Amino acid sequence: MKKTPTDIHSHYPCNPPALEPMIEQLLSVRNDVLQKEVDHDGLSKVHPNNLKSARNLVQYMAFRTYDVRELQLDMTEWGLSSLGRAERKVQATLDTVLHTMHTLTGRKWAPKELPPICYRDARKQLEDNADRLLGDHPQGRRVRVMVTMPSEVGRNFTLVKNLLLNGMDCARINCATTMCRFGKKW
Repeated sequence: MKKTPTDIHSHYPCNPPALEPMIEQLLSVRNDVLQKEVDHDGLSKVHPNNLKSARNLVQYMAFRTYDVRELQLDMTEWGLSSLGRAERKVQATLDTVLHTMHTLTGRKWAPKELPPICYRDARKQLEDNADRLLGDHPQGRRVRVMVTMPSEVGRNFTLVKNLLLNGMDCARINCATTMCRFGKKW
């Protein structure tokens, strides 16, 4: 006997929220994210080797404008992704979750638009980009260490030296909280 969506809902150990409002909300977010990508005028200037990553970045920035915390809580009650790891494959994540939600309601869902990058490709692209930018992985570890430098770094050579000797691979200077003037002391 085929289960209806109502039957499926009643077999969960807890009483999860209704899927339809969640689907509508996530579809609205997805559609807006894709529209913001289409409307972004900078993508035409991106080198073809970087276009997938650039499209995903635009999607990620659009996605981050939404407060989806309540939706995430509701989704976890169904055992679905909380969308918390979508940064390297935004559309693929949204589409996969929407496909699963539709399946749970007994409906099919097949979007026309393909994501710019999918799960395994996104991981490989991220690793390749990091290797090109930062070089090979340091010996004995898989990760690289980036340190956000405090403002006193401009006056403290010993601090920089110690960070480098203890594994720092790259430094980030946060100019949003410090008066930065390149070529001058802070």
